[in-house]
Amino acid sequence: MKQQRQIYSIQVLRGAAALLVVVHHACNFLVEHSFGGGYDFKIGAIGVDIFFIISGFIMYCSTLGHRGTLKETLAFWKKRIVRIVPLYWLITAFIVIASFAQPASASSAAVTLTGFVKSILFIPYVSTGGLMQPVVGQGWTLNYEIFFYAALGCVLLVSPRHMLVRVAAVFAIFQFSAWCASGKSVVLGFYASPMMLEFVAGVVLAKLYLRHQLPPQWLLNCGIVLGAFLLTRDQGFKAYFSSEWHRIAVWGVFSFILVAGLLRSESWWSSRAPRIMTFLGDASYSIYLSHVVAFSIFWKVLARLPVAHELPAAAVLVTLCLFATLFGSTLYWFVERGLTKIFSGSKHRLVIQI
Repeated sequence: MKQQRQIYSIQVLRGAAALLVVVHHACNFLVEHSFGGGYDFKIGAIGVDIFFIISGFIMYCSTLGHRGTLKETLAFWKKRIVRIVPLYWLITAFIVIASFAQPASASSAAVTLTGFVKSILFIPYVSTGGLMQPVVGQGWTLNYEIFFYAALGCVLLVSPRHMLVRVAAVFAIFQFSAWCASGKSVVLGFYASPMMLEFVAGVVLAKLYLRHQLPPQWLLNCGIVLGAFLLTRDQGFKAYFSSEWHRIAVWGVFSFILVAGLLRSESWWSSRAPRIMTFLGDASYSIYLSHVVAFSIFWKVLARLPVAHELPAAAVLVTLCLFATLFGSTLYWFVERGLTKIFSGSKHRLVIQI
């Protein structure tokens, strides 16, 4: 299969999505640690919606020319496993070891053997903290990613034709099955989330992009401006607290328009994309997985300062976000790239990743 050319607008969006999530969690982290300021950036969670749409987009593009053979499907799965699993397992193991080494400083949700096993196997479960999340808290999104890769691989194995219809059918079946189960299955209910539709939206976007059928730039720009305005209003924030269907209708639709808008202007981004943003796009996975760990490290150092709680909250928030971004970028450069090279057996880096 041919190596895909780099799409700079996607790289910029990946970096921006990672930063949105970092700021969102940083605000929550400071509040949880009783640090003044009262900053709230729940809208930053939209970074996840952007990631899901980008994932659907890239997976469709990366499987073009797939002939539906077992060899190609296994190669597809191998690439996804190499991309996702090694670093995720490494950070999961680090958190488990840290929780036993310093239980007093570990997360309030204790790590159990069952939780650890289900985490590394990407099996959704309700943690001891009562949340549907694995040892690495934000890893719940990876459960969706892995399911999407599994479903997409099966669809390709059956027939690469009409991929969009087949993938949508898989998710529709899960929605119907979850409705029939009436909440009796935690796993089924998890995968029946409407957020899975964002992967399908990414596939739709890829088909439009490759066929040069995206809406005109002016219309997309208007949609982005209007959507950004609405997101800053109360209804936009309520999508964070309301049902997942509400989130899809508000954040999902805006994310779709945003990604489409940047793709439509790819010719502009290809020559003007800031290098720092394209690098952060490459490092986005490491930043996303490690930023909460970075928060804990930062806090341990800050807490030792006698004037810690007298520091300006805004300065602490900015420093916390910068440290987490630098930590994740360093992890990408020195660890993730090496792991990918070792497990892929390749000396070349894939230009387009998610």
